[in-house]
Amino acid sequence: EDTGGLSYRETTPDDLRTSAWLLEKGASLGWVRRWVLKALQPEQLELLNRMVEATEEVMVAGSPVALSMIEVDRYHEEAAFVVHRWIEIFEIAVGAVMLVRPPNINLILRSRLPGLHIGRVAQRFGGGGHPTAASARVTGMMPVELRETLLETLAVEMLEQRQLLTGVPMITEFMVKNDGAFRDGDGRSPDWVEIQNVGDSAMDLAGYRLTDDPMALSRWVFPSVTIDPGEY
Repeated sequence: EDTGGLSYRETTPDDLRTSAWLLEKGASLGWVRRWVLKALQPEQLELLNRMVEATEEVMVAGSPVALSMIEVDRYHEEAAFVVHRWIEIFEIAVGAVMLVRPPNINLILRSRLPGLHIGRVAQRFGGGGHPTAASARVTGMMPVELRETLLETLAVEMLEQRQLLTGVPMITEFMVKNDGAFRDGDGRSPDWVEIQNVGDSAMDLAGYRLTDDPMALSRWVFPSVTIDPGEY
């Protein structure tokens, strides 16, 4: 499932060699079709419908992220398969499903966004996975808290990738505890930072965040300001 039947871009030569070895040892493709490429059962279809009804779309670093949070009364063994179908049916670029069953939350993540390693996002919550598929079992967090922390983590991961592809912001100067040493045009003396775009293309600071606390990544969110290459 993680390789999309050996058709996803993340499929590796090792995946193909492993598949060939399994066939040589007598593995049954009929079994694979029966258990991996099977239709949704009524119970799975009900779970999918609930996920669809609870889906919201949030823009993160300029990309749409689909979130679905639902309460469940038991562990759903094949929830990952249902999430996979949700991603395919609605052509979701980045999707996150939170199955809430106190005191645990089963977090299932999927991504088809180039450059985004969703496995690194899951690691933030004690889980892991591949660039396109990951999960984590989260305890000790309220659902709303998990939602906000997940969005912040996605923003950091997606913005870091965007820096590699486009403009690159760099803090070149900063002033803290400005007690009148420097004043702005209004006669005030606020703390400040100077940011230069050291990349080779224009960039928009919208969605970038500044913080002094790794557990609170949204202390300051920049407005939409475009900086040309080499400019401040």
